[in-house]
Amino acid sequence: PAKMALLSGGSNCLRILTILFNFIVFTCGLVLMGFSGYLLHSLNSTFTDLKPQEYGVVVGFLVLGSIICFLGFLGCCGAWKESVCMLTMFAVVIGLLLIVEIVIAILGFVYKDKLPELIEKFMNDELVKAKKGESPTMDNLQQAFECCGVNGVADYAGATPASCGGATDGCLPKVENFIVKNSTTLFIVAIVVALLQLAAVVVACCLRSSIRSYQAV
Repeated sequence: PAKMALLSGGSNCLRILTILFNFIVFTCGLVLMGFSGYLLHSLNSTFTDLKPQEYGVVVGFLVLGSIICFLGFLGCCGAWKESVCMLTMFAVVIGLLLIVEIVIAILGFVYKDKLPELIEKFMNDELVKAKKGESPTMDNLQQAFECCGVNGVADYAGATPASCGGATDGCLPKVENFIVKNSTTLFIVAIVVALLQLAAVVVACCLRSSIRSYQAV
């Protein structure tokens, strides 16, 4: 009886910890979804010429947030019902998701230095279109960031569009800062969520082991 009481007490403590960690994971998943949705809306309303597949990274984080929310809910249910099956499924799927997140983080770190170059190329391409009056994206950027051209108003050689609104500074530094800043925030949120997922997996595995030990007594 004393052993069973000890196991039961330890199991209850682990169950509460598992529910707590998974509730936090669920909340972080919602935050990731919300921020990704906001970023997707901002990009879609500003970079109107971009195709849906070119939002790949942001959409990926949106999907990731949805999966994390589901897994957080699954972990909470598994802990509440003390279901070994649900806890095992939770731990396995979260483990696989962590591997995917690590790969994404590594790729992001490897290619982060190429981001300014890609942004500059995109901006220059849009500038060429804007000079022909064929770039609503450039007009949106100039209005949103209160700037003109890529490097400054001189890019238009006197034929300044109305969307510049009297601005003389170039859009490139402002757009780079916006994208890099939000990308950094997105990755920081993803890293925090990944660490919480790892903690949730460890606690869930301990709870699973404790439940099995309790059931075996």
